[in-house]
Amino acid sequence: VSEITVNGTEIFANGNAIIIAKGPTSGKTFIYLDTNSNGVIDSGDIGKDLVTPPGDPISGYDLSGYTIYGGGYLQSSSSTKIAMLGGNVDLIYGSGYFGKVTGDTNVTIKGGTATAVYGGGEHGNVDGNTNVTLSSCTIKHVFGGGWCSTVTGNTNVTLSGVNITDVIGGGNGGDVNGNTNVTIGSSNARFVFGGGDFGNVGKD
Repeated sequence: VSEITVNGTEIFANGNAIIIAKGPTSGKTFIYLDTNSNGVIDSGDIGKDLVTPPGDPISGYDLSGYTIYGGGYLQSSSSTKIAMLGGNVDLIYGSGYFGKVTGDTNVTIKGGTATAVYGGGEHGNVDGNTNVTLSSCTIKHVFGGGWCSTVTGNTNVTLSGVNITDVIGGGNGGDVNGNTNVTIGSSNARFVFGGGDFGNVGKD
């Protein structure tokens, strides 16, 4: 599996488990390769030198205009796992960009800010289920599905202690063949939709 790659303002985990975290400098963010996939920064995890985004591997990078993909660019991944503990990014996709995930996607956000979070991909299908869990973070929009892509299995969105504008169980212009499941605890949401935004739910 390829390690983390950068293409313009898009960062691809290529199926590797990653951690997004706040840097020591205000407004800066780190991305770690989560070598044991536990979602916690520990001694074996490696902070990646992203090279092209503004910043450096010591103070972190300005990723406020960047999109993070759990999957790949024009290539498939078996499964994905993204844990966000802090920092600031624009968009997060559990799957890839025109790159499918043959298993499940997992996005867990316990801190930080993002404009929108998708369990699926951007034109990147998911053959399994998508799992998105948000707590103690600042997110404007969350979709269990993807952007113009299909989730074959179920979507699962869980919120706790979150102030958010939109919660959408399905996709954004993308279908979910299985069920959508949305669980909200101790959160404030302006709009909650079990279905999709211009996306169908259910095989029939």
